[in-house]
Amino acid sequence: MDNISIQLSFYIESKGYKAIPIPSDEPYEYWDSQNRHGRAILSLKHLAQLSGLGFIDKNTLLKERGCFKP
Repeated sequence: MDNISIQLSFYIESKGYKAIPIPSDEPYEYWDSQNRHGRAILSLKHLAQLSGLGFIDKNTLLKERGCFKP
């Protein structure tokens, strides 16, 4: 996913726009090394919901629009 993100950013920039690839697993704003749990600066799940790709269901999974009705 990170390689696709980088290639897509290069493509967008070649068209004259600005783009920044966001790593899928970092950067972490907070990391609890004891529990091996991190909290990212950007939630990719929430970003997908904001872009209209789906919705976050009550079980916190992203579901595509059209497959299930919220």
